[in-house]
Amino acid sequence: MNELISKDFVMEMEESERIFCSIVAESEEDKVKLFNIMNSPGGKVADMINMEIAVSDVVVETVRVTDDDGEEAVAPRIVLVTPDGTAYQCVSNGVYSALKKVFKIFGPPHWNNPKRFTVRQIKKGNNSVLTLEMMA
Repeated sequence: MNELISKDFVMEMEESERIFCSIVAESEEDKVKLFNIMNSPGGKVADMINMEIAVSDVVVETVRVTDDDGEEAVAPRIVLVTPDGTAYQCVSNGVYSALKKVFKIFGPPHWNNPKRFTVRQIKKGNNSVLTLEMMA
């Protein structure tokens, strides 16, 4: 083990960072694609407001964020993956909440029959929140 990385560091990571990923990557090529989807998705969910997106796979991980007051919190970072492999990311409790409901109703992805959503932005108090509206 690298001397700069202590056992405590590894334990802290395991306790604070959780990842859900519906993509099963077996080949080296698929693993590279998965890494790129997770690490640097091409689009932002916020750029899809009022637009439809078909989702076949989802990646959710916890990340640490700092609010305007300097307070640190844990938030969900979500990557929505389309059947053609296009990936859109956001850090959003609203999208996370919507996905939890979808998972309860339809089961967790990978969905062979992609779920279609319209990305919405709603007002919640003084803030705007991203959410998903499911399309039939």
